[in-house]
Order: sequence, then C-alpha cells, then structure tokens
Amino acid sequence: MKIFLGLLLTFFLAQCKQEINLDIPNSSQMVVVQGEISTEKDSSFVYLSQTVSYYSNDGTPKIDNAIVSVNGVSFKSKGLGIYKPDTPFIGTINTIYNLNVALNGSTFTSSALLDPMFNIDYVDSVYYPAQGGGGSGGQRRDGYSVRFWWTDTRTPAKYTYMRYGRTSLEILQDSFFRNIVLLDNSQTKLNTPISREIPRHYQPGDTVIAILKSCDKNMYYFLQAYQMQNSNTPGPFQIPPANLPTNINGGAIGYFTAYDVRRFRKGL
Repeated sequence: MKIFLGLLLTFFLAQCKQEINLDIPNSSQMVVVQGEISTEKDSSFVYLSQTVSYYSNDGTPKIDNAIVSVNGVSFKSKGLGIYKPDTPFIGTINTIYNLNVALNGSTFTSSALLDPMFNIDYVDSVYYPAQGGGGSGGQRRDGYSVRFWWTDTRTPAKYTYMRYGRTSLEILQDSFFRNIVLLDNSQTKLNTPISREIPRHYQPGDTVIAILKSCDKNMYYFLQAYQMQNSNTPGPFQIPPANLPTNINGGAIGYFTAYDVRRFRKGL
C-alpha cells in the first residue's frame, strides 16, 4: 500500500509541473555619465559608458568619441571611457561646475556645487571587549573602533560622505565601495564638537584609512539610494533593480558631483 501511495504521489507531482517562460524586455541602451570634480590634484574625471541588459554577460561598452568639457575646460579621452584634462585640474570650493557632453548629435549637461568640507579636529580610537555569545546576533570579537572629532560650522543643509577601509601589511582588506557613511549636518549639532565612529572593530597592527568628501544634495541622495539597493538581497522573484536617481540632463543617466576631500590614516 505504501509503495502504491508513493507512486501515486510521484505521478501527481509530475502532472503539476508547468514550464513558465517569462518575457523580460531588454531596455534600450542609454549613455551613463560618471563625473567628479575634486580639490585633490589630478583627481577630476568624467567616465562615459553605455548600459547593458540586466542579464547580459558582456562587458560594459565604453564611449571614447564624445566632446567633454567642464566650465569650458576640455576633458580629453584617455581611452576606456575616461576623460581628463591635459593639465592638472583642481576644484575650488564654493564654485558651481557645469558639465557638457556632446555625443552623436545629443548633448548631456549637469551642474554641481563644490561645498567646503569641515575640518577634522583630531582622530582617536576606543577599545571594545568581545560582545555577544551566539544566537541571532552572533559574536563580535574585541577590537578598536576609530573615532573622528570635528566642529561643523557650515550652514545646513550640507552633506558629507565617508569611505573607509583598513590595511594589514599595506594590503587593503575592506571594500571602499560598500563601506560608506553618509552625514547630513541638518541632523547633527552645529558649532559643537561631535564625533563619529567607524562601525568596525580593528586589531593592533591594522592601519585604518578614511576618505571624507563634501557633496551636494543630488549626490547625497544618489549614494543613499545606492546604499539601499546594495544592502537588499534580492528574493527569487524580485525584479531587476531600478535605475538610481540622476542629475544628468538630456536623456543620460548617472551622476556629476564636486568634492572637497580629506584623507586620514591611523595606525593601531
């Protein structure tokens, strides 16, 4: 009887199988602009590429035949979609930068204000013992967390983002693209010393690296959306991610921004 019921169940499940073909349209190719103006020497660039299908295994097509300028300064193609000025370009705080990209009869434009960064007063570290004992939260080993102290005298709303990582024997261990902290000074105290900890525990012998950059409102919300998109693990039926917000005009996507930069290294 058990054998009969097993065969019957197998037959029933086999009859329930149905092949479903999903017709997922491929979007047309779009120009992608990634442009950054920096107060650091020779760090300003424009990167041009094209979108590809979400399911494509091909590489991202690069664009090397555009005419690119920022505030009238020509950015020349260096190959692989990268455009840079012939002479070192250094951004100036409180300046509006205007991007112009001419490509195959189309024009893409954008503007960004280079806001000043606040100055870091000092950097220290604090030791934390091991935490947790298993369970859903897991266990966190002991280590040092690095703190930045500053006084923000800028008027709100000014935005800052920080990327951080560590080196051990000068080998980068963390991903700068995932480790992002966003700051909005309309949400913090102004003209008062405040601190921010890097949310990681490090070990003696590590060198912690941090890059702090001012950014405008457009870039702040772009990074915020980027963080949310990359922090969510897609489910089995989740559709491909939506495009991120853009401040590029003319039918392209991407971003154009300007930074005032501070870099720090602290050995533990």
